[in-house]
Formats: sequence, C-alpha cells, structure tokens
Amino acid sequence: MHLDELTRPISVTDEFGLLQPEYLREHAALRTGVHWLDSKLGGFERPQVVLLDGPREFTSTLTSSICVEALTDFDRELVFVDGGNSIDLFGISELCREAGHDPDEVLSRITVSRAFTAHQFAALINGGLEGIIADTEASTLVVSCFVDLFLDDDMAWYESLQLIKRSLAEIRRVTEEFGLVSIITNHDLAKIRNRRVLRSIMFGAPDRAVVFEERKAGMLVTVPKQGQYFHRHYVPEEQRILDTYGLEATDGEDRADV
Repeated sequence: MHLDELTRPISVTDEFGLLQPEYLREHAALRTGVHWLDSKLGGFERPQVVLLDGPREFTSTLTSSICVEALTDFDRELVFVDGGNSIDLFGISELCREAGHDPDEVLSRITVSRAFTAHQFAALINGGLEGIIADTEASTLVVSCFVDLFLDDDMAWYESLQLIKRSLAEIRRVTEEFGLVSIITNHDLAKIRNRRVLRSIMFGAPDRAVVFEERKAGMLVTVPKQGQYFHRHYVPEEQRILDTYGLEATDGEDRADV
C-alpha cells in the first residue's frame, strides 16, 4: 500500500449538490508544504496527533513550513508550545515571503508559549493548554522539542515518565475536543531511540509518527505504526532546499512495504 492511500479525499455538498468551499477549507488535511513529502503522506486530517522525529536542522525547517501551511491555508490561529527555544520566526518569515504572503500578518496569528523546566512545561500543557486553545480558537497545535526538558539530568526518570504520559494524554484530549492537528516534534533521534520504554510511549501515543533518518545516500522516511517507508536521495549541496531535499528513488519506485 502506498502512503497516498492512507487518506481519503473529502467531498461535501449542500442541498443543491454544490461543494461548500468554507467547509472544505476548514476540514481539509494539513499539509507540510514539502511536495515530495505531501505526495506520500497525503496530509494530516483532524483530529490527529503527529510525531515528527528526526535531525534538528531538517525537522526544525519542516516545522516552520507546516506552520506557514497551517496559517495560510486555514483562517485560524496556531499555538506553538516550545520546550526547546526552537521556534524559528525568521525562517517562518522567509517561507512566507517565498510563498507571497505577508510575514507580519502570518506571524501575528501565532501564539508562542515557552517553558524552561520540565515542571513548567508539564504545567503549561496540563494546566494552561486548553484555555489557550479556547481563547485563540486555534486549528493547529505545535509542541516542539517535547522530550528535551523531561530528560534533564536533575529529573528522576520515573517522574519524567509520569509527566510524559500525562502530557501526551492531555495533548490527545485537547486535540480531540477542539478538532486540532497537533504536531509533536523531537529534534534528535537518539533521545527517543536510546530508551526502550520512552520509544514505546512516544511512537505509540500519536496517531502517526514520521521518522526522518539521514543516510549516506539520502533521507529514509519511516511511518512506524503503518509499517511503511520510502527513500529520497539527496541533490548536491548547492542545489538543496527543503522542497527538493531529494530525488526520485533510483530503483524507479517508492517503497511502501517493510
């Protein structure tokens, strides 16, 4: 099965048999803005919790692209909960300019909440997130660098696990209650991969986890829950931009079965 088949097109008509563009716009899948990736993933439908796990530079830029897509495709706010001082406002502005959007207008619809300790981060998610979403009427939530603060050396591992589970459960609840697409990011594969229990929790809680791994020849993209993967081969450094991070697979097909 190809990744494209995982999502279904939405077709909504009124009593006269005409499409309702407002409904389609509100309920359409959120895309990443990266054409080769969207052609495989097909976008993220609502409500849905998604984990993006990969190298910092790529995942951070991908997150910025998703923010631009969310803010320009849907007339709604975006809430960005930052656990790693990772939001790239300059990068979002540049992507807006490249797409012909007014950066100031787009940025004005982002609500950023930062935390600097694990307990602040957990309190923000479990105590304040629902109110922020309700006040802003946001359609998209980004929780960046989710595991970073919980893995602080000063935190007891048992306590960290309890806060992680509780926070993931709250993100799930808020996502379903408000019909969001919630993007959780991890900017370092080793942080999750090196801890078996954490890996099981982080890959099991979201509706979909998308893992990006840099290989010698290019990028391996894995969707663990669906047991699927595909490759993208790199272009030369001087030609590389996020949207052309790779070429078609050399064997002429995109592998989708493990």
